[in-house]
Amino acid sequence: MSLLNKFSHVEIKADTRISEADKAVCLREQEAFDKSGPALEQLADLYDALDAEQRGILGEDTKDFYNPYMCTDGFRFASDDARRAMEARNEKFIDRVVSYFTRTYSVELNAYEIKKHLIPEKPSDDFIDVRRYRGWDNMTEEERADFNKKCAEHKELVAQHTNLLRHLPLRYEQIVDEIITQLGGFSFQERAMNEMLARCWNAGHRKDWRTDKIVEEFEVKNDTLKLLDSGYWCHCHDDSWRSYPEWSASDALKHVLEAVAHFQCGRMNEGHLWFPELFRYDIKNNVFPINNM
Repeated sequence: MSLLNKFSHVEIKADTRISEADKAVCLREQEAFDKSGPALEQLADLYDALDAEQRGILGEDTKDFYNPYMCTDGFRFASDDARRAMEARNEKFIDRVVSYFTRTYSVELNAYEIKKHLIPEKPSDDFIDVRRYRGWDNMTEEERADFNKKCAEHKELVAQHTNLLRHLPLRYEQIVDEIITQLGGFSFQERAMNEMLARCWNAGHRKDWRTDKIVEEFEVKNDTLKLLDSGYWCHCHDDSWRSYPEWSASDALKHVLEAVAHFQCGRMNEGHLWFPELFRYDIKNNVFPINNM
C-alpha cells in the first residue's frame, strides 16, 4: 500500500462535540483547503506549458532559462512555487482551524503536536552521515554500493512523501479529534475556565524561598480585592528622557483582571474592554475610573 493510500484509509470519527457554528467554520476551511490543491496544481501545469512555449520560441533550452516576458521587477514565478504552496497548505489548514478554536473558546492548544500526528514525517537521511564522517575515498566498494542503494531508496521515499504532502486527504474532523484529545476530557468551556483559574491562582501566589510555603499576594475584605506590594503587578519605566513616567501592567495583573471581568460579565478574554487603560502598552496615569464596574 502506498503512503497516499495509507493516509486516505485513516478512520475519521464522527464528531458531534462541536457546535453547528463551529462546524460551519470548519466546513468553509475544508472547502477552501480542498479546492486550493487542484487549483495550485493546474496553475503549476499551466506555467510549465507556458514556460516550455516561451523556451521554444526563444530557442533557449538551458536549465537557467528565466522566461523574460513572464516576470517583473526581478520577481520570477515558477511552477515550483505553486507546488510548494500545495505542500505548505496542510500546516496552514491545521493552524487556521486550531486558531479558530483558540480564539473562540480562549483555550490553549498545541498546533505543533497536531501537525506531528497528522502530517507525515519527512524520510530520514541519517545514512548520509556515514559518508560525511568516513569520506567517499575511505569507503569500501561494498560500502559505496550500499550507500548508492540507500540514496536511490531515499530519493524514491522523498518523491512519495512530496506527492503525499501535495495530495494529503486531510479532514477537519481529524483536527477536531486532536483538539478534543488535548482538552483532556473537558468541554471547551470547562478547559477555558480551568486555564483561567490556573493563571489567576499562579498570579496571586508565590513560594517563599526561605520557608518553601505558598504565600498569597492579595487580600480580600468584603467586596474589595487588594493586591499586595509583594506581588509583581506593575512596573514603572521612569527613564530620564521621558516627559512622564511610563507604566505597564504585568501579565499577572492582566490575568487577575481577566478573571474579574469574567466574574462581572461571564465572558472570556474581555479584560481589555473593562480595563482598557491597564491593557495598553503605554500608560500615562496611575489612577483610573472604571466604568460600569
